[in-house]
Amino acid sequence: AAVADLVDNSISAGAKTIKVDFHWHGTASTVTITDDGVGMSESALVGAMRLGSKSPLETRATNDLGRFGLGLKTASFSQARELTVVTVHRGEVAVRRWDLDAVAESGEWRLLRSAPPHAPIGAPSEAGTVVRWSKLDRLVGSADSRDQRSQSRFLEVAGRVEAHLAATFHRFLAGRAHIEIYVNGRSVSAWDPFAT
Repeated sequence: AAVADLVDNSISAGAKTIKVDFHWHGTASTVTITDDGVGMSESALVGAMRLGSKSPLETRATNDLGRFGLGLKTASFSQARELTVVTVHRGEVAVRRWDLDAVAESGEWRLLRSAPPHAPIGAPSEAGTVVRWSKLDRLVGSADSRDQRSQSRFLEVAGRVEAHLAATFHRFLAGRAHIEIYVNGRSVSAWDPFAT
């Protein structure tokens, strides 16, 4: 459900291709969602990283699946302690990051302007957005990269995410919108849970 919240954002941004990648490396593991949507300006990114950034009374676009501006942050923090967003809009690159460990240390909610030094993130080549979760305390905990049981559980989550996206976005995958979603390089096929 947390990944689906981010896929909602990608669809709202006009993305046609969305890639979800689970990269195992013990405590340095990451989950990355990349899209080819319109991206965000720097001011739009700052707004998107602000908690509760949208009023429910605002007029929304017909393809906007969000409501309160909480999805990106709450979905991310439910799985990770670090959230980084890199976006390209009209040729301009913008980067912002929340690091809950830095917040705990400083006692201040400081929105950082760079990707984590230990895990640089490439920007989309033309337009689009990359969202990366790191410090995956919920998914990985303190597991060592050589822990095969933890790695198997991590990859099982990727499989469950693929099945969830197939059902949640079946109309987008099979309909006229013709959106493609990939999980760890595998194309997600539409599955209609209501089909008889």
